[in-house]
Amino acid sequence: MSKTVRERKFDSPAARAKLKYSGKPYWRSIDPGLHLGYRKGLAGGVWVLRRYLGNEKYKVETIGPADDHSAANDDTVLDFFQAQRKARELCAKANAPEPPAGSLTVAEAMIAYFDRLAAEGSKSLADARGRAKIHILSKLGNIAVADLTRD
Repeated sequence: MSKTVRERKFDSPAARAKLKYSGKPYWRSIDPGLHLGYRKGLAGGVWVLRRYLGNEKYKVETIGPADDHSAANDDTVLDFFQAQRKARELCAKANAPEPPAGSLTVAEAMIAYFDRLAAEGSKSLADARGRAKIHILSKLGNIAVADLTRD
């Protein structure tokens, strides 16, 4: 679980009222490769998320309106902390691998696992691949996961 980030410029509607109107969001990093932004407009502000896709490319999408003029309800109007939670949820959904159609082999499951480790920036990815190649894939790689038994 990621730690909730604090930012004085965004924490409260009173703090956000001091910001200047801008077409560009004010950004705050909340996780590696994930930023939460606040775009202040004349009719109120909106929360925006920016995800790093790699190769110097980002995806930006609007999360929802900020609680500048009405109370946050964690659905249609979000405060700073609710916007963080929703940004992380949207990022997790976007990063979730598509389940393969048909029966999944152990080798395919291991590839999906390694892809997830790589996306998380795991420092033990090379070690995990080496151990899996020696101990798992050589014996079980072509077997369907559904056909595995405890023995």
